[in-house]
Amino acid sequence: MPIEKVSLAQLKTTSLADLYKKLNSSLQGLTNQEAINRSKILGYNQIARVKKIGLFWQFLSYFKNPLILVLIAAAIISGTTGQLKSMVIILSMVFLSVVLNFYQEHKSSKAAEKIAKRLAIKTNILRDGTKQELDTKYIVPGDIIYLSAGDIVPADGKLISADDFFLNESSLSGESLPVEKRAEENSLIYSGTNVISGFGQYLVTNIGADTEFGKIAQKINEPKLENAFEKGIKDFGFLIIKVIAFIVAIIFLINAIMNKGIFNSFLFALAVAVGVTPELLPMIMSVNMSKGAMKMAKGGVLVKRLNSIPTFGSMDILCTDKTGTLTEDKITVIKHIDIFGQDSDAVFKDAYINGFFETGIKNILDSAILSHDKLDLDGYTKIEEIPYDFNRKRSSIFYEKDKVITM
Repeated sequence: MPIEKVSLAQLKTTSLADLYKKLNSSLQGLTNQEAINRSKILGYNQIARVKKIGLFWQFLSYFKNPLILVLIAAAIISGTTGQLKSMVIILSMVFLSVVLNFYQEHKSSKAAEKIAKRLAIKTNILRDGTKQELDTKYIVPGDIIYLSAGDIVPADGKLISADDFFLNESSLSGESLPVEKRAEENSLIYSGTNVISGFGQYLVTNIGADTEFGKIAQKINEPKLENAFEKGIKDFGFLIIKVIAFIVAIIFLINAIMNKGIFNSFLFALAVAVGVTPELLPMIMSVNMSKGAMKMAKGGVLVKRLNSIPTFGSMDILCTDKTGTLTEDKITVIKHIDIFGQDSDAVFKDAYINGFFETGIKNILDSAILSHDKLDLDGYTKIEEIPYDFNRKRSSIFYEKDKVITM
């Protein structure tokens, strides 16, 4: 029986019972054999990556820059006119520039691949009626997945059951606060999000590139457009070619009119052309951008393309509609005030005691409060705790200090 693809709009409106029919699945999940058959048809639960180019061809691609081609032409001219030293110097500068660019970007790509491998995860899948731990790439539509605190959601789907189930969806929405998912509300969950607390069981409907996270990844993997710096270098290279052609033509014409001899005039014009070529420019640019990449690496920024550094540095204003995915997904306490808007140490103390003694999973607000300042809680004893719930919308701590019980 063919498996129907489920769009996001259908996922929001289709009941679990209908989804089981569409995916030819049930509460007992799939058999291993059925899952293998589906993998052969639908592929693995992986995001498609850009097709890799061989190292040799990747290295040669760095020579297509017009400025590099001009320098190679100048080196050839120098060699044919007997200026072997000039030819060696120019080719050395070109080669070192290309090698430096290639090495820096290749090293960054390798680092990114290592990070991706470390992120490979396993998940608990219901197969043949039993819970099995398998690599997430073997997930197929119709699988039943079990999730608990700390897990990364491996594919899109719809919740079957949930218990105190909270997800961090900042990778998709940019929002820092966890989102509660309840099965009775027909909740959807998405690949790339992670479980903050609780337990959940869900039916997989979309995998790989068909997930919402996969669609974003596909856009990122689209062919890279030339940035402003690359266009500028290309335009400068063509300008150099035009200037050299004009100078050679004028000098050759003047020398020919002055009866200097056609061959001698041609050689002189070529010598001038080599002289006006900026041999050291590619090397200077490569060294500067590599130095910038190394400096950024010390700050934890991985530069995959050296040419992106000048573009990034030339920005005056960066506008974005979200902050969670661009920052550290971290809240910081700036000040603590009472209901009248006045600074209050008592407010911070109460919040600190609550966060310090709370036994549930610390949320981002607790972490921000506890890292803002350290209070001495010697002599404080926790008596009782009322966990957070969505009716009271608060958690409470009863504590004793100097034989006085306070909440």
